[in-house]
Amino acid sequence: MTKFREIAAIIYYDDKHNVYLQERGSSSTIGEKYAFWGGGLEPGETPIIALQREIMEELGHQQKDTDYFKFFIFDFPEHDIQLKIHIFLAPLDFDPILVKVTEGNGFYSANIEDVLKNPDMLEDQIKVLQEFKNYKNW
Repeated sequence: MTKFREIAAIIYYDDKHNVYLQERGSSSTIGEKYAFWGGGLEPGETPIIALQREIMEELGHQQKDTDYFKFFIFDFPEHDIQLKIHIFLAPLDFDPILVKVTEGNGFYSANIEDVLKNPDMLEDQIKVLQEFKNYKNW
């Protein structure tokens, strides 16, 4: 039976068209090398509350200002899982070198064009980032 999981995640970006993702390392659950920061909703949580909790847990950062972008539904039949991912957007308002990363191996940052060409990105991640790029008119 396919497991359904709801996730809140964020795309951090800067004015130079760079995006800041999580380098997953041993935190990988479906074979992903990179991921958006965030995580699963707990019972009774809204997506924004879950995002704020996850960012505090993963980065020790109190995330306040975000824009809700949209949600995506992705199926991973090889893992018997379906994900509903709520994507939020925020300009990077902290120094990634100074935060204490408690999940994954730290930040992966690059220009959006380079990220979209990165062979280690999952197809679904590319879809989200392409829509983000179009939304930002980059």
